[in-house]
Formats: sequence, structure tokens, C-alpha cells
Amino acid sequence: MSIEEVLALLSEETPAGWVGYEDGSWSPIAPGGRVGPPITVPELLGAARRDLVALEQAGLIALVIDTEPI
Repeated sequence: MSIEEVLALLSEETPAGWVGYEDGSWSPIAPGGRVGPPITVPELLGAARRDLVALEQAGLIALVIDTEPI
């Protein structure tokens, strides 16, 4: 399962919990007890970075630099 499919799964329902595996991956646990596919931390970070870049390109996120002294 791709990271996009996993993120779509997560957007449908909030996990009731997470299970961690020895290889460092995690699987969401649905409220009904169904265990989802494993996700690695680098996959989640990559997806978050892609989302942030898209928001930045759309002009919804901007870097604000305060030049006034504290």
C-alpha cells in the first residue's frame, strides 16, 4: 500500500491507537479494532513535507520575519 493510500485511510477516521513494530514502522488501529497497513516515519515525514510545500505554493503559508527588537 502506498503512503497516499494510507493517508487517505487516516483521513477517513481517527485512529483509536497505533501499534509499533520492531522495524520502526507503525500501523493505525481503527476504532473497531482493525489494524491498518504499516507506515514508516520517513514516509510520514515525506508526505507532511509535500503537503507543506503545496500549502506554501498556494500562498497559504508564509515565512514571517519580525525585525522589531524584543
